[in-house]
Amino acid sequence: MYGRNQNLIQGLLALIVFVAGCTDNRSKTVNQGPNLSTLPATSSSLVFVSDRQFNGSATVVQQMQIKGASLFMTGRPFGFTRWEVSPNPENPSKTFAIADNIPAYTAATTSQGAWITDYYARGALEIFGNIAYMSGNVGLSMANITNSFPAEMGRKQGAVNGNTVQADDAYAYEAMVQNPNRSVYYGFRKQDFVYTVDSSTVALALIRREAYGANGQAVCCVTGATIFNNRIYVAFGDRMVMFDMANDGRLIPAGSYTELHVANVVSTPKYLYVQHEPITNPAGGNFSNRPRGIYVFDAAGNAVDRIDTGVNLLRMAVSWNDGHVYANVDNQAVRIYRIQWNATAAQ
Repeated sequence: MYGRNQNLIQGLLALIVFVAGCTDNRSKTVNQGPNLSTLPATSSSLVFVSDRQFNGSATVVQQMQIKGASLFMTGRPFGFTRWEVSPNPENPSKTFAIADNIPAYTAATTSQGAWITDYYARGALEIFGNIAYMSGNVGLSMANITNSFPAEMGRKQGAVNGNTVQADDAYAYEAMVQNPNRSVYYGFRKQDFVYTVDSSTVALALIRREAYGANGQAVCCVTGATIFNNRIYVAFGDRMVMFDMANDGRLIPAGSYTELHVANVVSTPKYLYVQHEPITNPAGGNFSNRPRGIYVFDAAGNAVDRIDTGVNLLRMAVSWNDGHVYANVDNQAVRIYRIQWNATAAQ
């Protein structure tokens, strides 16, 4: 699948320059982005603390995000949940899980059909202020999280016919980020398009759709996105694609970074965390033999550390004080790690 990236990323995400004097007309990918030359020789590590489950059952986290003192997650069997990771980051406490009372969550949206996790909370998750945006197989669910238990404000989906809900692809994303300076968000689908959406009202309104590949061809595969230092970073498996945001909210391509195979990308106010998973057989895609781990970059784009993970993290989040990692490693629990920073790390 990674080989398809090399051949097909020729649309919005191409970030391609045509080199003067090249006679074979092949495009060259621009390698821009974080600087690995400053990486310390020694690495930091993760210290296992505990596994935490929802109500003692297998806990499958689809997406996770930390905002301030709160860890937000989507998945099964909880649907959408909030855990407080402060003041005790190694023993978080549950604030809510909508699976505990779905009728209360959907009190204002009962006409839009049953709320099912895979429909509305299997893909993207974005927390912005007091609103949570969740996306799944058929569309988007918006929640007001001001109070101790969330309330669904609205949904974006296709037609409802009894127990059947049609998908609306314009709202079914793998990752999304809210522009911090304008009332628009960017929804990244798994393989084909990014949507810019006016989020100034609950109604939402599509502004534009832009293709990843030439002629809308599929590209594999978005897994997450974050905003760090006013730039968007999107994980695409064998690369990381970056965007700046214009004053009018339009996305501006800012580079395609291929030094790492980016399985996850998250950020805190201080650092950008890029999880690299070596690919045994990239099938013609980008190849990097750098060791597995979470590569840590500061606001200047310089590598300050590598955190040795030892295992593949399916999903991850980092506490805002850069002290702990929360992860899904086996679709069974939320695993809590303490970051053991090395002496040379800028921590």
